[in-house]
Amino acid sequence: MRPLEITRRASLLLLASSVGISFAGVAAAQTVTGATVSLYASAVPGPIRLAFAADGTLYCGRDSVYSGTATPQFVTRIGAGGAPVTTFGASPTTDADALVVDASGSASGVPGSVLVGGIKTGNTVGAIRAIRPNGTVVELWSSSQWVNPVEMKFDASGRLLFTDQVSRGIWQSVGGAAPTLLCTLPGSATPYYLAIAPDQRIFVGDSVGRIRIYSPTGALLNGNFASLPSAAPIEFAPGLGFGNELYALGMTNGLLHRIADDGTVTAIGSGLGTQLADLAVGPDGNFYYSDFGAGQVRVLRPASVHEVYGVGCHAPAPLTLTASPAPVLNPGTLVTYTISNVPEYAPGTGLYVSLLFLSLNPAPGGVELLGQMTTVPGCRVHLATLDLSSGLVFSSQPTVPMSVYYYTPMIMPGSVIAAQAAAAFDGNFPLPNGEAGGVVVSNGIRSSMQLQ
Repeated sequence: MRPLEITRRASLLLLASSVGISFAGVAAAQTVTGATVSLYASAVPGPIRLAFAADGTLYCGRDSVYSGTATPQFVTRIGAGGAPVTTFGASPTTDADALVVDASGSASGVPGSVLVGGIKTGNTVGAIRAIRPNGTVVELWSSSQWVNPVEMKFDASGRLLFTDQVSRGIWQSVGGAAPTLLCTLPGSATPYYLAIAPDQRIFVGDSVGRIRIYSPTGALLNGNFASLPSAAPIEFAPGLGFGNELYALGMTNGLLHRIADDGTVTAIGSGLGTQLADLAVGPDGNFYYSDFGAGQVRVLRPASVHEVYGVGCHAPAPLTLTASPAPVLNPGTLVTYTISNVPEYAPGTGLYVSLLFLSLNPAPGGVELLGQMTTVPGCRVHLATLDLSSGLVFSSQPTVPMSVYYYTPMIMPGSVIAAQAAAAFDGNFPLPNGEAGGVVVSNGIRSSMQLQ
């Protein structure tokens, strides 16, 4: 749903303490906040990198040892839905762990080919081969300049990008030409993982967990965007239930991290495994990850949940927003948002003024309001767009409930609606913490909409 479609329906001025807004048509326990974890495919031999075709077929790079070998291996093909699990290719290829689907044929010349990159000879020559849709294996390029591709990705233009462990560089192949060096990581840093942002910036995770950002032309934009406990596959969520942020999967600690636009790292999942190898997004918008130790591929699906992020402001008690029940779409749920600790508009008035904002674009990092609408640090806007407002709500109590009805077909499963509350007061009567700007804001809540 486009933000405009919600805005067109924003016509209610709410003057009561309970109001209705409707979108007219809008091992160790494996736990992930806001998602369910389930088995997708089992008996997958040595799964390493994951690459989806548009039809849902999943290709898995393979190795016999978690630490890696160059022993020839077949690629694994998993049918859409998780079965059958079969081998792919007429013959095994050396170091067959890194792979990517060449959907358009821009690099291989044959649409639907699976590219496999790795060591060809010792630790001195690398190769990238193509497995054609009919299983034929052909070598596209070999080189002594790049030797051990770790991960390969296509950007929106069809350019092939890959990291090379030996040269410590990011390499590119444009229009099927032999790879050329795009950039080299600084110092002794070794590139492992790639993620291509929607704006085509290149995010590179190194061997110790530092993430750098490069421009599409290879210029270093941010040498320390984020730091993780160790090396971790990274992937941008495609929107919907997981938002649009960068995610990282801890390979040996079993943690799933979400990385905000400002580089803030938040662990949102744990217990996912101790020999993990890759994180990928499927055509269905869900996350998939390979568990080498278990010989499995698992899937993360957004759950119907309300997730709190950020904190409210004003002392002695922060403005707080909560929501319940879970936003299940079958066909709909009346969700009650409760705004608590609303400050009295002015001493002795018994009047409490608040608002509720809804948005399709959460901003977990938030934007500081100091100097714009507030006089004390700590108040942050946690919505990137203001798509729907309740209007001013006047109450005789400092706790204000507001009801929102979410239902199909216009609010589709996988959608995320973010919410944040604000309260107004007379700035001539500063709050106990000295705030005199006349506005305070709450924490944010993002609600993942799913079927039961």
